[in-house]
Amino acid sequence: MPLETGHAAPDFQAQDYLGQPIALSDFRGQKLMLAFFRFAACPYCNLRVMELTAKASSYKDHLQIVAIFQSPAATLQKHRNMLAFPGRMIADPEMRLFALYQGELSTTKFVTGHLRHAAGWVRGVQRGAFDVGMTLGELRLVPADFLIDEQGILQRAFYGRDVTDHLPLQDITRFARTGSVRATREIGKV
Repeated sequence: MPLETGHAAPDFQAQDYLGQPIALSDFRGQKLMLAFFRFAACPYCNLRVMELTAKASSYKDHLQIVAIFQSPAATLQKHRNMLAFPGRMIADPEMRLFALYQGELSTTKFVTGHLRHAAGWVRGVQRGAFDVGMTLGELRLVPADFLIDEQGILQRAFYGRDVTDHLPLQDITRFARTGSVRATREIGKV
């Protein structure tokens, strides 16, 4: 069952990709976005990392971002698109945090995403978002984004409709600035 808005975000303790301890409780009193990505070489994920990096100045002092990747830490450390990321990153190759936040594996959503967004894959490759030499990961892993308020309550639980789908940037910006969220569309609806 997917996590639901209004419930407490599942707490965790982990290490970021640099080996520093990180826990959900570290962000108490701050707005937080947890962004679950596939793997470091995923062109769709890298395009999203680039989008979040470009928006970093508008989120500064309003929203903390933690990105969780299925890639191992060594892979994240080598990937050039990750170096400018405006938040912290967690390597989760065993997919423990993915399981805790009810991440999804879907062959259908993998195929659908690639068919619907082939142009996005090409754009990602052209912008350097795909590094052929990087270790790949679980291709069927579907991204998910969670907006968590200062008290640790889920204000938005967003599960991608395919492997290319993320929470709209305007929803993140609204939450960062005002704390309110508005669903631009429901899960699975186009």
